[in-house]
Amino acid sequence: MAVDDALTFEDIALAVHRTIAARAGTMLARVGTNPPIVFAGGGARNRCLAQLIGDVLKCDLLVPPQPQMLGALGAALLAIND
Repeated sequence: MAVDDALTFEDIALAVHRTIAARAGTMLARVGTNPPIVFAGGGARNRCLAQLIGDVLKCDLLVPPQPQMLGALGAALLAIND
């Protein structure tokens, strides 16, 4: 398969983001979702990805100011309560 010379880096990046969002939507549909939905982890820092996943889920995602820290904060809270 030849790569179309008309494709830009942005076209390819958007296609990758759309594929990730579609895959996330499929997996989340299996377990079910109930808004509000918090998008956590390093991927949540990517505004394009957050928007696309929100579009797939048909809702706005809540993205905290430092989403990459939520896992560590949750682990710390669990450790304190043990």
